[in-house]
Amino acid sequence: MRDEIISAFKLVVSNSETLETFSFKENIRNIKMVWTWHQDSPDELRIEGPNHEQVSAFLLIFRQFIQKKDRCSFKYLADHALDNPDVSDEWKIEFTKLRESLNEFLDAHPSFMPIQFSDEPMVSRHEILKTYISGMYAHGEKDKQELLEKWRGKHKILQGIFDTQFLRTVTGVYGAIVVLSKLCIKELDK
Repeated sequence: MRDEIISAFKLVVSNSETLETFSFKENIRNIKMVWTWHQDSPDELRIEGPNHEQVSAFLLIFRQFIQKKDRCSFKYLADHALDNPDVSDEWKIEFTKLRESLNEFLDAHPSFMPIQFSDEPMVSRHEILKTYISGMYAHGEKDKQELLEKWRGKHKILQGIFDTQFLRTVTGVYGAIVVLSKLCIKELDK
């Protein structure tokens, strides 16, 4: 196997192991929105699950798996490992299935959240993920911040729905990262 691919596979494993150490994952099974409406006082919203600080720390490494140019990203591996004759056909088949499944997950909109704003298309998990990362956690991009305000600013319940969907999307992608790491470990052990 070429050094470039070995290095990429090792980075996948290393970054996955680093994600495993973050406190983010301690609360991912219990992500939920608690919204309380009161007739004579403001409604209350609480998101149960990882807090903002835990999410921010987790995303530093997590983003490397979804950004196209990072060596451990799904896109990079598709572009560089799938055509490598030294990578086993078994790895290529399993990786392709995993990537297709991940893309289907990201391209779909959450089924119980059919929210549409005016003539815009339904919001996909991928759009939620990109918007939160670029508008709230990483880059502070003005257009993403404005979109977040549009989604979250209308009513507290919408804020809760989008916030929980973002966390569930991160969790879904993290599951794919764990599987990818296992595939890379198996390939490196050959």
